[in-house]
Amino acid sequence: AAEAARAYPEAVRWWGEVAAAGAPDAPAALARAADLIDGELAFLDVARLAESLPPASPVLPTVIMKLVRIRLHLHDLAGAREAATTLLQRWPASSWAAPAKEVLARLDRLGLVHPEVLGVAVPLSGPYQRWGEVIVQAITLALGEGSPIHLAVRDTRGEPDGAAAALDALVLDDGAIAVVGGVTNAEAARAAEAAVELQIPLVTLAKQAGVADAGPWVFQDMLTARAQARALAELFMDRRGLRRFGLLFPSIPYGVELANAFWDEVEARGGEIRAVETYATDRTTFTPLVKSMVGKLYLDEREEYATAAKEIARTEEDPFRRRKALERLRDGLAPIVDFDAILIADFAPRVKLIAPALQVEDVVTDTCEPEEVERIRKATGRDDLRPVQLLGGNGWGGDPSLFDLSPGGAGRAVRCAVYVDGFFAGSSRPETRRFADAYQRRYGATPTILEASAFDAAGMILAVEAAGAATRDAVRDGLSRLVGFRGATGDITMGPDRTPRKALFYLTVGKDGLREMTPEELAATPAGTR
Repeated sequence: AAEAARAYPEAVRWWGEVAAAGAPDAPAALARAADLIDGELAFLDVARLAESLPPASPVLPTVIMKLVRIRLHLHDLAGAREAATTLLQRWPASSWAAPAKEVLARLDRLGLVHPEVLGVAVPLSGPYQRWGEVIVQAITLALGEGSPIHLAVRDTRGEPDGAAAALDALVLDDGAIAVVGGVTNAEAARAAEAAVELQIPLVTLAKQAGVADAGPWVFQDMLTARAQARALAELFMDRRGLRRFGLLFPSIPYGVELANAFWDEVEARGGEIRAVETYATDRTTFTPLVKSMVGKLYLDEREEYATAAKEIARTEEDPFRRRKALERLRDGLAPIVDFDAILIADFAPRVKLIAPALQVEDVVTDTCEPEEVERIRKATGRDDLRPVQLLGGNGWGGDPSLFDLSPGGAGRAVRCAVYVDGFFAGSSRPETRRFADAYQRRYGATPTILEASAFDAAGMILAVEAAGAATRDAVRDGLSRLVGFRGATGDITMGPDRTPRKALFYLTVGKDGLREMTPEELAATPAGTR
């Protein structure tokens, strides 16, 4: 009757009565009670049963074991220990005694911390093996010679289950005080969940936004789309006063995330997105997309074109001459440029195709060269000509040939463009320069943002330990309060969402190629910008 009424706590109590009566079906009654306890009871139901069942009830050990598991799930380790200890003391012969012992042994190992052990959970096999290898190199560099801290490194294989197993081993077997890891988007969320469950500080190197939302034990030290969008909006809207933008991006996570984040930033600051074009990642022809952005694809919708085309049709009877006249009309039609800047949220190989397509359609992007803009204005007779600022994210930095200014080089189409990144090995910033030089000397390679972020992640943990943190709780609290840590990727202050607040690197294509923008350029509106 209790089950039929869905009064499951009462049903458990009655199944206990059946089992206590010693009937032949007592084992079946206990099994049914266990099913209800495991599948139907909420936390409060279990807690109330633990308090209200008679001490001799045969189902009480099952209820207590369920309480242990719930408290573990809620990360109430002290409560789980208390319940497991109670179960062992009162029912040492119960079938739940062995699981309770396992829980207590695990909790004992969770509490064993070696402050001199820094955990690293990265892919050391599979398609992302190289990522893991360079991360370990960068962290080793951060430790320096003769450091009392040593690394415990575990392979995640770049997979969710591998990340969870790696965190488990680093805590239970190695006693690490903190972990750097969670690199790929596939493994980051699971690594964060494991860190919260195990209550160990994790500094993740994943670029996926929201990873740190898993809980107070998870920190993030990697450039996100949101940070890039914010940096671009701060410079070009807050400081330079641009209000109208166009977007070009591929239908892949990188492009979609960056474009959406920038769109949000623009609207939050009172600006507007005037043109949007998205495309497949394997697209190689961008002229139609650019024509669509600037009103040169569907010409019949433009009143001046429709009026002139009708006049040509009325006055020119010869078909050949009529066709040529329409071609001249199309070619001479000025683009409709009702935006101040275009964000190309893509990687370098496609930027090399998109930027020239803009120039072909007479979109002038030489915003840092007022003399060139004036020359084009006079040559075309376009008194209303408006130069358009090209913007990009860190995907632009993957191919140096994008900034090649030699005759025929792709760099000529992106002159004056600005993109943001979380690291620039050629920066004049002292801390960045020291790291880049040291990494080059030791490993014979130029570091990327991945190595720099790993270096900083380890450096932040080491700095917190050097300030006296010797427990996982203390390291977590120290990271939460971190202010002005001078890392390779910038001066890092940990925000309330446990993601870093730091200035990004603004890069532009000047007369001599790619360079870092100067403080003067970042503070003022450059000549020629409207």
